[in-house]
Amino acid sequence: MPVGESPRTALHQLLRQFLTFTGVGAIGTGIHYLTLILAVSGFGLAPTTGTGIGAAIGALTNYVLNRRITFRSTCRHCEAMPKFLITAASSLVLNVIIVGLLTHVGLHYLLAQVIATCAVLVVNYLVARFWIFR
Repeated sequence: MPVGESPRTALHQLLRQFLTFTGVGAIGTGIHYLTLILAVSGFGLAPTTGTGIGAAIGALTNYVLNRRITFRSTCRHCEAMPKFLITAASSLVLNVIIVGLLTHVGLHYLLAQVIATCAVLVVNYLVARFWIFR
């Protein structure tokens, strides 16, 4: 916390940043879901394949928007991008596992995807804030 900044102000800034992260994430998530639906309903791919493709495209969108908007990072791409890719790959694997398990037990793939999205949101924010774009 910077000198002279109250804990309340710091908490307010953290909350605002998290909400911005969530808003940016909603854009990436929308792209992810559209890709997933197109892959499954349009091309007949398995939900796990569709969510993997969608997650990759959504992750790239999130990187660009979070770097510019949420964190206003000046960190060089050669430093931030490898960290982001490690995080995105880990999130993608977790996402595919959750969707795979939930669809295997009979849950609709879109509901499974909503649960998977919620499962990784807070972790991704903390990793982005304290490791990728710090």
